[in-house]
Amino acid sequence: MTGRNRALRFFALSLAGVLLALLLWRLSPGPEWLACSTAERYTRQCAPAYSHLTMVLEGEVSRHVVGSFCVEYPSWTVLLSQENDPDLQGPFLRLEMHNGIFPTAVTAASWWTPEISLPVSQ
Repeated sequence: MTGRNRALRFFALSLAGVLLALLLWRLSPGPEWLACSTAERYTRQCAPAYSHLTMVLEGEVSRHVVGSFCVEYPSWTVLLSQENDPDLQGPFLRLEMHNGIFPTAVTAASWWTPEISLPVSQ
């Protein structure tokens, strides 16, 4: 009987763990928020004048396969402008984050100037 109790206890704890993980995943702010906070931290250190978050773009999806387990995640591109640029005419600081499930590091930074005007939200 103790073997059966252990098996039931193991099953119940495993099910509770899976449900807790799903709940935490559902309540988490997500990778887009993490990409934005990573970009803001980068600009505070390297380019403090570019602190106005302009646009967050989800990029191409990368796939990593380990055995029969496949993980897919997008790369993220964050555009930041200067705060004294109300018309959003640039130049923008373009930060790219990829090669990780959680976008916690900037992998490429460049300046970007739009060839056409970006719409300004009123």
